Amino acid sequence: MSLSDVTRPNVKARPVKICDLLPQIPERGAPVVVSKGEHEVSKHAGLYFVRRAWDVLDVDGLLRRCGIQKCQGVPAEAAAFLQTVTPLIGRGTVISGVEELKIDPFLPGFTGAESSFGKDVVYRFLKDERYDFEAFNWARVEQLQGVKELRFSAKGMLILDGSLARKTGSHFERIHPLYDHVTDSYLPAYDMLAMVYADRRGEMPVAVSIRTMTDEQHHCLQLLKASRRGFKSLLRYAASAPRSTPIYIRPLDFSTAHLKQADRHGLPWFAQIPQDLPIEAEGEPTTPQRLKRRFNREGLFVMHEEIGSEAAGCLVKVPAYRRLVKLFVYREAPDKSMRVILASDPSLDERDFQEAVYALRGDFGEDKIQLALSMYRRLVDMECPTRRTAFDNWFFVCDFCVELDDMGFRWFTQAGDNSRFTIRGRLLSTRQIIERYLPKAKTVRNLPGIKAHAVRATWEGFGTVQLVIVQEEKRKPYVLVTNDLYIPVKGVISSYKSRWRIEVTFREEKQGLNLEGFRVRKLAAVKAHLAFVFLAHTLLRVLAQIDEALIEKSIGWMKAKLVNVLGMAKRFAKKMGIEFLDDFELYYLAELVTACRKRRKAYASAPG
Repeated sequence: MSLSDVTRPNVKARPVKICDLLPQIPERGAPVVVSKGEHEVSKHAGLYFVRRAWDVLDVDGLLRRCGIQKCQGVPAEAAAFLQTVTPLIGRGTVISGVEELKIDPFLPGFTGAESSFGKDVVYRFLKDERYDFEAFNWARVEQLQGVKELRFSAKGMLILDGSLARKTGSHFERIHPLYDHVTDSYLPAYDMLAMVYADRRGEMPVAVSIRTMTDEQHHCLQLLKASRRGFKSLLRYAASAPRSTPIYIRPLDFSTAHLKQADRHGLPWFAQIPQDLPIEAEGEPTTPQRLKRRFNREGLFVMHEEIGSEAAGCLVKVPAYRRLVKLFVYREAPDKSMRVILASDPSLDERDFQEAVYALRGDFGEDKIQLALSMYRRLVDMECPTRRTAFDNWFFVCDFCVELDDMGFRWFTQAGDNSRFTIRGRLLSTRQIIERYLPKAKTVRNLPGIKAHAVRATWEGFGTVQLVIVQEEKRKPYVLVTNDLYIPVKGVISSYKSRWRIEVTFREEKQGLNLEGFRVRKLAAVKAHLAFVFLAHTLLRVLAQIDEALIEKSIGWMKAKLVNVLGMAKRFAKKMGIEFLDDFELYYLAELVTACRKRRKAYASAPG
């Protein structure tokens, strides 16, 4: 199927006046045209276009295919359509959308419902756990591959990144405090992982996942919250839980007095200790920093899949505590920093530190790496031709990059500060590589203000990669990494810089599509809300294909100029081969296209 089949009639066909099409208009829905003298004129003229894009993607069919069919006597298609267009009309909430539905006499015809319905119907629809909205989202992506102008191409780019959906309050299911680098503070939010497809035609949202927590991790979180209110608060919370519940002591709260208080209450504990804390190991005085170096030098680290980290441990004594405790050192990768944890029970082994690692590093929820890999595998199973992807250095992990390479992806990312590569037999850190090769950087053609130099290197655990040392104006030098050994320097820089387009997508969805404006508390309803935000974004991108001038427009512009303003239909009328009379303002695009296709067939065999 092609958009030209539903949006552009034959350019050689004769123009047709809108009044000639009136007898062909069905009774369902809003009037096709409205006279200037009429006072009841819908301000949401662009919803004619949105409904047509809805039909192009056959969203009703996708809902039925995923088993989403009924909602308390109201067709699921009606509730889904209202939820999708709600960010585009009114004040952008379900309540305002329902108010518009009751006030505007033309809107009920678009939803497909026989009458208007309340916000409770929409909320029940979103909270229904029988519906798999994640499967619905992937069905949308698969449907896009059947539309010529919207399908993913080999020249496109898949961009992966995370973002926060911030909400105020702790009454949302499975919400927890996360670090927000914008405000430099911890805020209650959902940790989202999103993927966006980008090419010259714009950005198209692909998938989004929310990292969820197990009950044990949620309990660790409550302990962590209590510890932030002080050690006494932590003891009170832990004392009300079963005696087997351990407490987690942060470095700021660490002291031998706190360890003794926990022992008096009969509470097992884990503690992340300072690097310079005096301890005794094997009868000799030392510090955690020295132990880390010794473990690394002697190769004592062992990979444990349960915690996704390399670990090593030994028995130590802490002065003024006078008890034998277990010291545990872990790191997420050979090129990552190491952390030290003490445990009150000396009989524990490395695998018993799993929940302590989660709690003390504040990492709760599903593995983000595995969530990302599941998205890529889904696209491979879908036979998506796009095999180029970009992501930030958070995902620069050997196992992740190896999996992408095995799936045939060419990836582009930035090396971390502690990353190490072997160049001509020498193991160099990122900083050493910059110091050594930055003087060789040359100006890159068609990229003003950027100098770069490329060199091949060996990354332990992966193999040969291409490094590009980049120097930009008003920015510190950095190193880009890719597994594509033959792409020129300009291609590496341009591919990585396209990653910024997902940040633009996040901003537009938060500001224009009300991504953070959900008023539901259940996690299942939040996931449904995100799926419909992605659907609304997709519908606007479908409409952008009508005119090349719309491709570069933002979501806010599309809302203001296309959905909520009268008269935009006239702009596209010429492309449809349609002439407007002076006394008509609006038309229903879907029915006009049907009439134009009939007209095209009628004139196809006409001479001249």
